[in-house]
Amino acid sequence: MHVPILMRHRIILALCFSALLLADTPTATLTGTVFDNSGGAIAGATVTIRNESNAVSRSTITNASGVYEIPGLPAASYTLTASASQFKTVERSAFTLRAGGQTRIDVTLAVGESRESVVVSEAAPLVESQSASAMTVVDAGQVQELPSDGRQLQNLALIVPGVTAG
Repeated sequence: MHVPILMRHRIILALCFSALLLADTPTATLTGTVFDNSGGAIAGATVTIRNESNAVSRSTITNASGVYEIPGLPAASYTLTASASQFKTVERSAFTLRAGGQTRIDVTLAVGESRESVVVSEAAPLVESQSASAMTVVDAGQVQELPSDGRQLQNLALIVPGVTAG
């Protein structure tokens, strides 16, 4: 069967675009350790993270070392809740995860009834401490605001902090 060259090019182009659409979206990973007031790790604590924009929640249980990890989170603003039996529940609200980042949030639970809670609304800014890589997401608005002088793809890199032409 003979397929015309133009048709082959269209098929190849369609396959390329399909692969781009199926490519993984950059996500964030949240990790940390749950401690008690004395600095001991709390195994079996429940850590729940809730996306503020769509109210979707994901939960995990800390391991024997009190460590938790929640991978595959879309970049967004979140609220974290940590709880364990015989400890007060702690809620950390309004922090933002960035695409491609691995953010660490350690939590300290105070002894008390689990129905009592401590809400942390002001906290130190999150620092990417798990890797030395840097990533910036360029949105459609930034692309449209590029100077129309040739619309060079390389100009996208110049809008990222720390990048210089040369």
